[in-house]
Amino acid sequence: VSKDMKGMIWSIRNDGKFFGTPICELKGHFEAVGSVCMSKKVQPYNAQSGAFVVTGSADKTMKRYNLNGCELQGWTGKNGSTKVLCSDISVIAHDKDINSIAISPNDAIVATASQDRTVKIWDARDLSLAGTLVGHKRGVWKAVFSPVDKTLATSSGDKTIRIWSITDFSCLKTFQGHTAGVLSLVFVTGGTQILSGGADGLLKLWTIRTSECEGTFDGHDGRVWALAVVPKFNREKGENLSNTING
Repeated sequence: VSKDMKGMIWSIRNDGKFFGTPICELKGHFEAVGSVCMSKKVQPYNAQSGAFVVTGSADKTMKRYNLNGCELQGWTGKNGSTKVLCSDISVIAHDKDINSIAISPNDAIVATASQDRTVKIWDARDLSLAGTLVGHKRGVWKAVFSPVDKTLATSSGDKTIRIWSITDFSCLKTFQGHTAGVLSLVFVTGGTQILSGGADGLLKLWTIRTSECEGTFDGHDGRVWALAVVPKFNREKGENLSNTING
C-alpha cells in the first residue's frame, strides 16, 4: 500500500513467468493508505478459498477486498494490464488515521489501531463492530494478535504496550519502559514474549506472564518502525518452528 491511495498485489512466484508481476490493484481510498493485512488461514487464493485483504487509510476508512473468483496468478487484464479490484465492504472505522490493521490467526476477527487513541475489533465477514479498546493516552501505532491466546497486543505514542482480551475487551496488562512512543511489536517464543521497537531507538523483550522486561537492545540512531523475526527451522522435519527468544 502507498501514499498514492492504492494497494497492489504482486506475484512472487519464482518461475520466471510471473515473478514481480502486479496481479491486481486495490482502489477506493481517497487519502494515503498506510496499513494492510491479508487473510492467513485460507489457501490457495482461488475461487473457493474465501481469501480477503483489508486496508486502512488516512481517510479514516477500512476496506475489505474479496479475493475469490480467480487464481491470483491469472489475474491480469487484456494485453497484460493489471486487474482493478474494488472493495466489497467499506466502513468509516475511526475519527483519525488508521495506523495498523491485524487479522486473527483464524481469519475471524480484524483489529484496527488509530491515531484517535482507540483500537477497534471487527467481524471479518461483514466488518461489523464487535468492540472498542479504550485506554491508550495517545495514538496507537500497532496491533498484533497473539498466536496462541485470545488476546491482542497494542503499542502507542503514550510509551506503553497493552495486552487486551478479545472476548470482553478488557486491558489485561500494561508494559512500561520505553522513553518514547512504541511503534512496532511482534510476538515471539510461541506467543509467550513480545519484542517491541520504539521512537527512542530501542528494542525491548518482554515476558507476558511476569510482565518483566528481559532485555533492551540499543543499536539504532533513529526510530524503530518495523520488526521481523526469523523462525527457528527444524532441519529434520523441514518446517519452521516458533521463533525462540528468551531472557
